[in-house]
Amino acid sequence: AAYLAGAAGNVASLMLNASPFYGLGASGMIMGALGLLTAQSVPLKQAPRLPAKYLLGGMVAGIMLFLLLGLSPGSDFVAHLGGFLAGLIFGLALSSAPVWVLQSPKLNLLAGLAVIAFVLFTWWQALH
Repeated sequence: AAYLAGAAGNVASLMLNASPFYGLGASGMIMGALGLLTAQSVPLKQAPRLPAKYLLGGMVAGIMLFLLLGLSPGSDFVAHLGGFLAGLIFGLALSSAPVWVLQSPKLNLLAGLAVIAFVLFTWWQALH
């Protein structure tokens, strides 16, 4: 999910930058991972409702970390924001998934193989 969030951030950066743009994309993936972690503070499946201060505390902490780390001078703000927002969306989707899906060894193996394929494909594209 972090890899896909970083890819979404880079796609957003490519679409919104007018001039040719070259970026590595690792920082967008880090911001995507931060978005995934931030989304974990939203208890979608919890029966007893937590007070709003816990929900807001986790979200505000994630947003503050994004502001601190993602807006440094000279960085690609669009890729960082796109990765963070995609990570939030993916994190909310994963936190609402059934437990058997998240703990399935076959699905985890398939996801690992998909990440390996994505990494090999992107490096192949970069080198050609």
